[in-house]
Formats: sequence, structure tokens, C-alpha cells
Amino acid sequence: MRPRQAMAVPQLLLLRDGRTVRCVASDSEVVAAFVTLHLASVRMRELGVPHWADDEYPLSGLGALRDRGELVGGFEGGRLCATMQVLTTDPEFWPDAGPREAAYIHKLAVAPDVAGTGWPDLLLDWAALFALGQRRPHLRLDTVPGPLVAFYEQRGFRSLGAWPCERIGRPVVRMQAGRDRPAT
Repeated sequence: MRPRQAMAVPQLLLLRDGRTVRCVASDSEVVAAFVTLHLASVRMRELGVPHWADDEYPLSGLGALRDRGELVGGFEGGRLCATMQVLTTDPEFWPDAGPREAAYIHKLAVAPDVAGTGWPDLLLDWAALFALGQRRPHLRLDTVPGPLVAFYEQRGFRSLGAWPCERIGRPVVRMQAGRDRPAT
């Protein structure tokens, strides 16, 4: 990884029940995010849910996201337990979006040993606060058809239908929530 450059990272911090959600800051946190993504992806494939290929989150790419303030981590006891990417544009999946229309969530992942403990809700709450602070009216994400659609619907997102994705060779479901989605 190359040395970290000066950046303007949104300094949004969410604290709840001894857990912290904030932008990833150090090289060791980038590595922890990489490991979390990999373990979560392996676990989802074991459960029969199509997920990311390993080459979709290279370590160097995660470092670049960190440098731009787009890599977010959920921490407990000094350990990164969950991660996501929050972008301000997403031309691949939302090419028709206007400027400042939404914040875009990608690759939300939870370490398998802490799955089922509420991390996705906490990360999505952070993303909603981020969108509010950026005056962006929507949160958007894309997911594969299947159980994850219902998972996000239970968290205030609604399906906007399938979107063809040539890069991954299958359609994704585009989903949207208002930044005022119900907090968990």
C-alpha cells in the first residue's frame, strides 16, 4: 500500500452501545476491512447467496477508498467488525442520477463471527446521517436478487427493479431509501 495522502474525510462518528462507526483511517484498518469482506463473501457463497468475486475488492482499491473517505468501519473493542463503502456517485449502477441525489452504499459486510448482532443496521444508520449531512435525499444500493432484497426491505429500502450489470454478468436489484429511513 502506498503512503496515505492528506484528505478531507467526513468526520462523522456514530456511537451506540460501545460500538463506533466511522471512516477507516489506518493501513491496518484497511487490511481488516479486506479480511472482513473476504470472510463475509466466503460465508455468503457457503449459504448459496451469490456475492462478490475476490477481485472486486483489491487491497489497493480499499486503500484508495480510505484515502477518499469512502471506506467505513464498524468497531467494537478496537476491532473492525463490519465495513461498507459509501460513495457520492455511482455511474455504473445509477448512470441517470443527478448530482447530490443520493449516497450510494456498496459492499456492506459483517465478520461472520459477529453476524446477527445488528451491525448492518448501525452501518445503515451511519450512512443515513452521512446523506443528511451531505443534503442528499436518498440512500441507494444494489444487490443480487434473492434473500438480500428482503433483508434491505426490512431496513426501509424499496426495490426499484432489476438493472443489467455487464461487468458481473447478471442483473442486480437497485434499491432506495430516504435518508430519513427508520433508525434502528
